[in-house]
Amino acid sequence: MIIWILALVLVLASAALGYTWGAVRTGITMVGLLLASALATPLAPLLYPIFDKLNLGTKFHGFFIAPLIIFLLVMVVFKVVATKVHQMLDTHYKYHAPEFVQTLWLRTNERFGAALSVVNATLYLILIAVFIQVLAYPVSQLASGDQDSAAWRYLLKAHEALESTKMNRVAAAFNPAPKKYYEVSDLMGMVYHNPLLVGRLTSYPPIMELGERDEYRVMYDRIAGDVEFKKTILSMPKTPFQQIMGEESFRLIVTNRPYMNEILKLDFKDLSNYLATGKSAKFDEPILGRWVYNYQASLAEQRRTRATWKRAEYNQLMASYTNNLHDVTLLGLINNKLVIKSGGHGQPVNILRGTWARESGDRYTLSVDGPWEKDIQVRGSRLLARFKLERETRIVVFDKE
Repeated sequence: MIIWILALVLVLASAALGYTWGAVRTGITMVGLLLASALATPLAPLLYPIFDKLNLGTKFHGFFIAPLIIFLLVMVVFKVVATKVHQMLDTHYKYHAPEFVQTLWLRTNERFGAALSVVNATLYLILIAVFIQVLAYPVSQLASGDQDSAAWRYLLKAHEALESTKMNRVAAAFNPAPKKYYEVSDLMGMVYHNPLLVGRLTSYPPIMELGERDEYRVMYDRIAGDVEFKKTILSMPKTPFQQIMGEESFRLIVTNRPYMNEILKLDFKDLSNYLATGKSAKFDEPILGRWVYNYQASLAEQRRTRATWKRAEYNQLMASYTNNLHDVTLLGLINNKLVIKSGGHGQPVNILRGTWARESGDRYTLSVDGPWEKDIQVRGSRLLARFKLERETRIVVFDKE
């Protein structure tokens, strides 16, 4: 019903405006409307370098703003041309034509203008339908019911009206939104309705690698320490997404233009599959991920290296682990990067950075400074490394987080 009411209002308003403007201005405006609609998306990339120089938002913002600017520029040009041509014709028939010809011209111009305006009304209806379809899709993925704002609820009702009147099929034929737009919307909806996936999201290899870059590490640490933000995301019933958008940690992410541009380069189909299954088709190296030190497993693995242990030797063995290894985490990153972190919780934090290379099968070679031997082995969800002491080494077992 909303769509039909909108269509009726557009036709009546356009007819009145077309009658007032006349056929010349209405016709030229119609041509401008067609060209503006056809050129808005193809010419939008021409404005992206300007956005980059002026530091105006991310590529995601440019997707919305650039076509709108192109559309408005084309329409302004055609509006100016239409007004100029109308003035020239009006002057001609007013001062250089017989009175009956002028009267005939005025009536023809008015009536034909009203008829042409119906075409304009149809074009505007299609544009509005496309606008609703593009904006309403992510809103439908992030909706939380009656807690949503009035604007979101009205947009969802308009989207439902498109589907009930089958106008969504017409809008789909002219929808300029790229495939990635819908992939991002689906991904956001998946994480929003399953907030526990945030942990898996941060362990996706490319996103985890971004968190270890110097320019983004502070942002990651601030978000990780924002307890209120975590409560907001995990709260039940669901916190409206509009409220989440107002959180400082959320704004830290979306306003960080270089970071968002890196995120938009991701393969969202692979990322969605990773969130659903925990496996990535593109990043399937076994060493990739976050590995957490397992004290008991390390101790048991080291005990197997000898048939018997004297009590004093075993106590010394346990002390070698507790004294030298504190909350160790190994990060296997893309681009053959490696990070080993230890300490924290009152202890000094030590960070070692290096690289990894696959030798054969489940065996890898590390290149990192410090007391770590170069050979490591990955056995499913466990990683075995060796830590050098003064006279001997210790097997260190990590579990994949």
